[in-house]
Amino acid sequence: MLEEYRELSTNETKWVEDELKELKNKSQDMGSKMEHIVLQDIVEYSRAVRVKKDILVTDWFNVVLICLEEGQEIPPHPEPYAVLFHIIDGKGTITVGSKRYDAMPGHIIFVPEDSIRGIAPRTRMSLLGIQQPH
Repeated sequence: MLEEYRELSTNETKWVEDELKELKNKSQDMGSKMEHIVLQDIVEYSRAVRVKKDILVTDWFNVVLICLEEGQEIPPHPEPYAVLFHIIDGKGTITVGSKRYDAMPGHIIFVPEDSIRGIAPRTRMSLLGIQQPH
């Protein structure tokens, strides 16, 4: 029984690693080709991992797409750069410092640099993060 669990665990870990590699490759391809993007066309979810795609990296800002299944929380933590979140789809809670905001499509939430930030989706959720370069 223990050996079956180890094999299952190893296979699952391999599957998650393969899925992360594939998502990273798609993200890199997208950044090099970016001129016009329809966000709904590139939203992609994974039950295994949170999906983060680098859409554009410049000297002035970075743009990332974050796609979370319900329960794939990004726990509150500090980051050394500011970010502006734009909610594309879904509902959840965005933590900024000691405040918590209900977030839904069309909402924009700014998080200053060095502030605590977190994302807790209540439904499947996609959002754009426009960040200071880092």
